[in-house]
Amino acid sequence: MSVAVASVLKRERARVCGENAPDQKHSVRVFRDAMLGDFGNVLRLYQQLNPNDPVPDEGSAKKTFEQILASPGLHLFVLELDGAVVATTSLNVIPNLSRSVAP
Repeated sequence: MSVAVASVLKRERARVCGENAPDQKHSVRVFRDAMLGDFGNVLRLYQQLNPNDPVPDEGSAKKTFEQILASPGLHLFVLELDGAVVATTSLNVIPNLSRSVAP
């Protein structure tokens, strides 16, 4: 694990568990589908990824997030570490003409 990733994980653990959270060798990791309640955490992560981007209007950002979650074939996943959302990834399954039209 890189020093930068370890630093983010430690900061998120402290945010969720309190400033004096012990350094744990075994953390609880959960990889799951994103839910509407993850909106604030996902937006925070994207703002960390692109800090120079303008901050979107919360109403339009939330509507876009709802559209993402409702889009067939588009799956947004989050990774939780000790209850804190620390990463996202997406899977986009689209129609395909190659590979015998397998998506």
